[in-house]
Parts: sequence; C-alpha cells; structure tokens
Amino acid sequence: MNFIEWLNSLPGSPTPTLAANHSGLAGPTLIRHAQRGKTTADNVIKIAKAYGVSPIDALVELGFLSPEDVSDTRIPLKSALEEAGVSELLESLVKRVNASGLFEGTFDARFFAGRAGAEIHELPSRIEQKDVPDAQGNAYDDDDAILDGINAGTEKFAAQESTEPLDETWT
Repeated sequence: MNFIEWLNSLPGSPTPTLAANHSGLAGPTLIRHAQRGKTTADNVIKIAKAYGVSPIDALVELGFLSPEDVSDTRIPLKSALEEAGVSELLESLVKRVNASGLFEGTFDARFFAGRAGAEIHELPSRIEQKDVPDAQGNAYDDDDAILDGINAGTEKFAAQESTEPLDETWT
C-alpha cells in the first residue's frame, strides 16, 4: 500500500493537507510525500495517532515493519479481542468512533438495539430481527410502511418532496 492509499483508508479519507493539519505536520511536505507515494515512519506514527489508528498497524501496512516484526506484540491484543464479549467490543468501538470525529455529536451503541434505553448486552441479532428500526427506534415491518409515511408527510427522512416531471420542448 502506498502513502496516499493509506491516507484514504483513514477515518474521513483525509487529503494530505487535512492530515497535516490534523497531525501538526507541514502540509507542503505531506503533499510532496503523497505525490511520491511514500513518507517517513515518523510521519506515519504522528498521523496514525492523530486519527486514532494503531501506529503499529500503519507501519506494517506501509512496509516499515513486517508482520513478523510485530507478531509477538500483537498476539496478546488479538487474544484479548477474541476473548472480549460483544458489549465490550461495542463499547470500545463507540469510544473510538466518538473520538475520531466521523460523526457530529456522539455515536451511541443503543442505536444498534433499535430502541432507546436498551443495554448493549440486550442487542438483538440482526438476522433474527424482523422489524428494522429507523434512527428514532421506530420499527417498520416493510418498505411499504416507510413509503406510506413519506407520502403522508409523517416520515421525516425523505430528502425532499417529489416534483413534477420536467417538461422540455426542443425546438
């Protein structure tokens, strides 16, 4: 993976200028590095930390370290992830998402439950769940109910009201 591909894989897919501003590095330097497709390990570490991603993983992805170089240090982490429960993983994910700046406001794990006030450990399986909740936790049995709500003006998630077809006459 080259430097610009790695930047695009970061939260928000920052440009070199945005990544420089976010990590306290010089913008023109990162632009030159992006044009060359490579940067320094120090820059990778600073950018990774600024975007809340693992500097170790970033160094491996960009070829500064091989997977063998870090396998001994990553084994305890991988073991911990495998042993962690769903609620622990979601809590950690929510903290990372909220720290990343990907969303305005705060991301809440209760959204996954489809109802306000639900505990994370009560999350239903999406495969078993028949009703799909909207952002407020209201469940719809099917798409027709959503369309009916949009047409009735009670569904707030339509981008805009439909307009009459455009009639163009060419002369």
